[in-house]
Amino acid sequence: MGISFDYAPDRPEHIDAILNGLDRYNPETTTIFQDYVAQQCEDRTYDCYANLALLKLRDAAEDSFVISSI
Repeated sequence: MGISFDYAPDRPEHIDAILNGLDRYNPETTTIFQDYVAQQCEDRTYDCYANLALLKLRDAAEDSFVISSI
């Protein structure tokens, strides 16, 4: 059996807490997720579940996003 899309072995605890709590779709977490995407690029890792949460936030509040970070 494969690895679940919501599993990321390198996911920081604070990101995991956001994803599993009520703040997942809180617009105030946008910058946290954007910073995490930048960290993933630097570390050459990938966290599908966190990246999908950021895309959903972007879809909900399109005007407030910095496109270069996505």
